[in-house]
Amino acid sequence: MKLIAIRHLITLWNQKGLLQGRTDIELSDDPQNQILIDKLRGKLVDFKFDKVIVSPMVRAVQTAEGLGYSDIEIEPLVSEISFGRFEGKPKKEMMDTLGDAWINTPKTTELGPELADLEERVKLFLAGLNGQTTLLISHGAYIRGLTSVVNLGSINQMNQMEFLNGELKEFDL
Repeated sequence: MKLIAIRHLITLWNQKGLLQGRTDIELSDDPQNQILIDKLRGKLVDFKFDKVIVSPMVRAVQTAEGLGYSDIEIEPLVSEISFGRFEGKPKKEMMDTLGDAWINTPKTTELGPELADLEERVKLFLAGLNGQTTLLISHGAYIRGLTSVVNLGSINQMNQMEFLNGELKEFDL
């Protein structure tokens, strides 16, 4: 079974280095988004997807539309996490506050309950794929969590990796 995951394209908050989380931000008019779309279309041309699953957040839906997908399945399980009091603030502020625990033991931080929920949502999503070739359009923390769960069975190493806007990751499950 093949799963292709794409992080949504660039928003104004991405450009400013702000954490979006559950704040529903639209894509920016950054010309880099068109470059990313063209690059992604080239990578996706050889795939035939049984389904396209998209986060309900507008930036993910707009990414799917920009890639030319209209027959999409909106799935709340693949939404971004809430960054709580850090939402709308610079990522650096959260990193300075949470320190090494965010990188090495993320569930021990104040965002632990949100991350435990993320881990459960990722596992439920994976269990529901039913052997279908799937395109997923989601968010940075979600795809990092997905990668960590696929590789290790938990989200423990999700913050030891980076996943950029418009980046594509292929999973053979």
